[in-house]
Amino acid sequence: MTYQEIYTMLSTIDRGGSLGNIPAVMTAWPIGSVPDFPYIVFTYPENDDIIADNYNYVKRVQLNIELYTDNFDPDTAKLIEDTLDAHRLSYQKTTEWLESEKMYETLFITEVLLNA
Repeated sequence: MTYQEIYTMLSTIDRGGSLGNIPAVMTAWPIGSVPDFPYIVFTYPENDDIIADNYNYVKRVQLNIELYTDNFDPDTAKLIEDTLDAHRLSYQKTTEWLESEKMYETLFITEVLLNA
């Protein structure tokens, strides 16, 4: 996958009907422009490239997908699960209440192989 394909995959998750897509951004929303819930923030916190002959032969990065909601929302989380399944990406998932922010975060951790 490319960075653009990952962005497209996450920014086109459709909630159906008139609800439209879940807004998605890499790293953070600009100050003052955070959308209403639900929304997605995704990051690439680390890499574990495969190195051969002194060269990063395969670029392997961790992809964290953070779903933020105001209520526990398994139906919206399922849309992300279905998207990851459709792209054959295995993942681990956790959900926690962020007291200081008064919202839920469902975190999906996966790895992707990057193409140039």
